[in-house]
Amino acid sequence: MSEKDKTPAYYFDPRQAQAEADCLDQRQSPPTQPEQTPEQRISDSLGLALSGGGIRSATFNLGLLQALAAQGKLKDFAYLSTVSGGGYIGSFLGRLFHRAQEENPAGTPTPDLVADVERKLASDEAPIIRWLRDNGRYLAPHGAHDRLFAAAIYLRNMLSVHAFLGVILFSAFILLAWLRAWLSPDSPPDMGTWNYSPGPVWGGVMVLMAGFLASAWAYWMIRRDRRVAWLQVVIAVGLGVGALWLLSNDVGGPSSIRSLATWWQGWGPRDSALLLVATIALPAPLIALAVRWSSTTQARIRNRLSKLLSCLLTATLALTGLALLDDLALACVQLFEKDTANLSLFGAGATGALLAGLRALAERLSVGVGKLGSSGSGLALKGLVGVAGVLLLLLVAFGWGVAAYAVAGSQVVEQLPLGTLTLAATVILLLMLYLYRSNLDFLNLSSLHQFYAARLTRAYLGAGNSRRSIAWTEKPVHSRNQPPVSDVVEGDDLSLWISGTRPTDTYAPHLRGGPLHLINVNVNQTRYSSTGNFQPDRKGWNLAVGPAGLNLGRTYWQDAPWQDAEALSLGCWVSISGAAFSTGAGPRTSLGFSALLGLLGVRLGYWWHAGQENRPKCTLTTAQALLAELTGNFNPDGTNYWYLSDGGHFENTAAYELIRRRLKRIVVADCGADLEYGFEDIANLVLKARIDFDAEIEFFSDADLDTLWNGTPWRRCFFAPQLGLPKTGDAPLALARVHYPDDPEYGWLLVVKPRLPTELPTDLARYAAIAPDFPQQSTADQFYDEAQWESTRKLGRLLGDHLVDSLSALDVAWATYIAGQPAVEGADWTRPVASPAPGTEEAPKQAGVAKLLALYTPLVIALWTGFEFYSNYQKSQAAAAEDKVKFVLARLDRLEEQATRKPYCAAVPVSCPTAAAQLSIAENEVTALDRIKDDKARALLDISTKLRTQLGLDRPEPSSIVSIASQMASASPTASTSTRQEPSPPQEEQRLQEAIEQALVYVQIYGEETRDVAQDVITRLQAAGLKSTQTPGIENVTRSAQARGRKPPDRFARVTVIYYHPEDRKLAEWIVRSGLEGKGYPLDLSRAYKNVRSHLVEIWLP
Repeated sequence: MSEKDKTPAYYFDPRQAQAEADCLDQRQSPPTQPEQTPEQRISDSLGLALSGGGIRSATFNLGLLQALAAQGKLKDFAYLSTVSGGGYIGSFLGRLFHRAQEENPAGTPTPDLVADVERKLASDEAPIIRWLRDNGRYLAPHGAHDRLFAAAIYLRNMLSVHAFLGVILFSAFILLAWLRAWLSPDSPPDMGTWNYSPGPVWGGVMVLMAGFLASAWAYWMIRRDRRVAWLQVVIAVGLGVGALWLLSNDVGGPSSIRSLATWWQGWGPRDSALLLVATIALPAPLIALAVRWSSTTQARIRNRLSKLLSCLLTATLALTGLALLDDLALACVQLFEKDTANLSLFGAGATGALLAGLRALAERLSVGVGKLGSSGSGLALKGLVGVAGVLLLLLVAFGWGVAAYAVAGSQVVEQLPLGTLTLAATVILLLMLYLYRSNLDFLNLSSLHQFYAARLTRAYLGAGNSRRSIAWTEKPVHSRNQPPVSDVVEGDDLSLWISGTRPTDTYAPHLRGGPLHLINVNVNQTRYSSTGNFQPDRKGWNLAVGPAGLNLGRTYWQDAPWQDAEALSLGCWVSISGAAFSTGAGPRTSLGFSALLGLLGVRLGYWWHAGQENRPKCTLTTAQALLAELTGNFNPDGTNYWYLSDGGHFENTAAYELIRRRLKRIVVADCGADLEYGFEDIANLVLKARIDFDAEIEFFSDADLDTLWNGTPWRRCFFAPQLGLPKTGDAPLALARVHYPDDPEYGWLLVVKPRLPTELPTDLARYAAIAPDFPQQSTADQFYDEAQWESTRKLGRLLGDHLVDSLSALDVAWATYIAGQPAVEGADWTRPVASPAPGTEEAPKQAGVAKLLALYTPLVIALWTGFEFYSNYQKSQAAAAEDKVKFVLARLDRLEEQATRKPYCAAVPVSCPTAAAQLSIAENEVTALDRIKDDKARALLDISTKLRTQLGLDRPEPSSIVSIASQMASASPTASTSTRQEPSPPQEEQRLQEAIEQALVYVQIYGEETRDVAQDVITRLQAAGLKSTQTPGIENVTRSAQARGRKPPDRFARVTVIYYHPEDRKLAEWIVRSGLEGKGYPLDLSRAYKNVRSHLVEIWLP
């Protein structure tokens, strides 16, 4: 072990502690207790952590800062740690201290500068605040013009990356096309004829496969018994030599490499088997001996053989994929040889349309994947994203393969030989790789980082730039000649100040009375390294940039200056800290995810040159870096380029670095998108603080809070964290105590959680009513209109007032509480909020010890996953039921058409068995729909009952049909003739009675308020002689129409009795007399409807 390896690792290096203590002394007056150590000086400081969350976090935290400034509390915060959206407003605040120094006379005392900043920041009407409000849509503040500008940049950058990737892929496939033609026995293959032959890549696949099988055999040659091991070696050599001897007698060797294809084609199965045995048996003992000589123990030998086997399998699968793409590309060109040009255009258009469609979803998928976590929906979405990314990557490669073979088989080859074309493509490829061999500026410039950083810098840092003519006053003024945010103005950005350099024109708010600003970003790492920094669940480390150097991971610290590391400006670091949508996304990084975002051009990350000090000399090329992005394969320990992205990918509250410094007083603004109030970011902080720094964070329960505040008014501002906390409540603050190792004194951590107070200003209440996700809207929304921006800022200021009131009393109450309470009960995060009793206010339940968070987390995840699975199952069942409703309606529609198109089936009932079966099936399906609304099921049954009658399936009893038929058969011709004459009164009475006995009466209503009236009508008709089977029911025609998705029928002005045959008029008049008490109008529709059965009458009640 070297001396360097023996150096103790510090969470917070003493040299860094000394440097930051000096910065604190420069910030304000020296400590009142000079005997304090640097660590104690830092620990006693007050820290503010502004979390990530995009523009939502920036705007809410602005309101929070305004509340602190209005009460003169801003100067109390010595540390400011920011990440992502918190960095937007944190850098804005730091920039204001520079502006204050510019606006005030030279030599102005620091306290006066701080007071000046607080006055400007506290005013809602100050021009700097109006500048931020007017640029809530900082990415496209001027609407369509800026959107087109952004679209042009996006297309330019994405096409540039695809062109770079295309040169590599096209050159590779054109080389394969040339090899295929060169190895052909007679002439190049005809691109217009389907004639498959294995490509040259398959030869490499065979070699790798033989090596894989030989390595697998070599594993079993490693034995403790040397005699058995050597016996296996002899057997392998004997098999290999014998197979080659037999093969040499059967087939002559090739005369040249080019005739290798002909040589293979002359082989039979026996020759192929002999070659396979030889290529496996001969290398196996050689591999075993080589590994044995390089290792001493059998365990290490077997481990190396297993690693070799894994590498060979990976290479075999990769080369097999390339071989398949090569064959498919050639087959595609051969099949469409006459439409090669159209095929290329169609392929380019389809791929472009696919890219555009996926691009619209990419950013929301990036956020959604992370928020769904390990739930069933989250795993399904991750799987979908992964598959889509891999397929898109294969599609792009396949497209360039088709293009290469199309060129190889086109008229271009007649003018320029294929060999010359291949040579030209190879030269271009090598020249491009040489020009971009070690300069990754192309990848940084072709991403969205430059556009994002520029707009972010001008919107937030530009507010403090005096050259933008933004008046430095707390009163509203009309600014003239103010450049828009889309214009470049000198002085918007600043370089970072580092210890030991002159502060002129560098970002150093602490030298002007402001806080020490720590900016957090994420260094992506997905591969194992010997440094111990790799963690497979995190896939990255935290990198904090501050005035005393940078912190990396748990223990690494690099003082300033950073040797030959790339110097980035303040705006660049802040934009990297907010690069949420990127190919490297910490724990969300995967092959499919990175490929999808990379090929769609959703790339906000940055390749940072970390310098050569204590780093490998390996230089990453542009091609290697692009491949790493597309495959999500990052290893900062193996190169001097690190891929940086949003610090929230590692830890989103920004309190991680304050815990490292052991601050005893920390305020955290938890503004991550937490729609369900699951406190995911806080739980992540608790977990990482325990694992990385051995610090315990325990949140107070309601009982602990009652004891702490002892009936004082500040108690109403605090809640105990728990899953499913209501978003409406007057308590926005949560309190925890922090226990650092080897420190008997406890510190406190105060969390500000965006919640809606019960009493809100009118505009804020209205916005909350129309935006149900407020104040936890998606981070993907980066375009805030005036109402959204102002509502978010105002909420931050309202909750900031609670924070200010509590901070004033917390230190005193804390000292008293800790002295008498050696332990806290703790908040139980795992218990959801119970429903409040009627008449009571919503109040959070008491929750359990935060120490048990790690124990309960798996249970919570399991329960939550089960709940989501059940919820999704319920939704899928409901959706399936709705689909079945549509299917049943379609079946009923077809039966209804049958009823109106064909003569009524009652005359010949046996002709309707199919209709009867279909209607029975439909009725059974309706009855089984237990997951749709009752009114829909009831309406469908009303429709089916009516159709049953119209189709002749609800006819009278067979005995009555027989009696009627016998009466008609026994009638005399005279009687038959007399029936054509004007009937006599007795005959009319007889026919009316027959009609009544065969009548089928339907009652139609327009609303449920008429159902009782309809039931009375049916009761009177049954009392007059109708059977219950003749009045099948009441149909709500409005509800039936809604169930069918149709417009409700027009309403009759009066009670109407409809009949469909002229001879049924007497029946209709009888119904008016008997059931409607004479209040009805008979209506003959026989001319309009020809196929309706006799004696069917409908009563329409308006």
